Amino acid sequence: MSGDGFFASVRHVKLRLGLLILLAIQSAIAAPVRLVLPEALDLRAPTEQEKLIGCLALYLRERLADVPAVAVVDEHWGAMIYREVAGSKRSYRDAELIRYFNEFLPVDALLTCHFDGDKFVVQLHRRGQIAEERFPSHAPAKTTVLAAAKWLAGQLKLSDADTAKLLADRIADPVSFLACTIADRK
Repeated sequence: MSGDGFFASVRHVKLRLGLLILLAIQSAIAAPVRLVLPEALDLRAPTEQEKLIGCLALYLRERLADVPAVAVVDEHWGAMIYREVAGSKRSYRDAELIRYFNEFLPVDALLTCHFDGDKFVVQLHRRGQIAEERFPSHAPAKTTVLAAAKWLAGQLKLSDADTAKLLADRIADPVSFLACTIADRK
């Protein structure tokens, strides 16, 4: 009888271990990417560059809310931590930015953007790598924002359905795109 108890116990341990492994795999697959977006800045009297950064940030924040594969970090927390890390007296290389950010808040990716001459530079920081794409800054905001969103979808390896949600054309008029995106700020 005690032999049955031992083998039953071993089977029970194996079953539990197997279930734990399956749960770990499932949670790793299903876990959304925790993404920090650029700050939308103060859009009351912005420069053209600040408008484009704000437009991209607001557009992505709104659209990624419908994408279950991505969890966007709260804008205020993300901005506060980014300012602390990027604006501190620490010396860091771009490659270390995500590591320093994770000292405050665990995230999987950090999207930054800036201007370099006539290029709008968008970077996706992840542990061990930085992906970068440059877009013409003189192009209409809609063209630039949609191109950056498409690039981001590729970098995050979003499904076709999630990419379609991200790129859905809800504002058909390219002239109104910037104003509507910024005015729709919640």
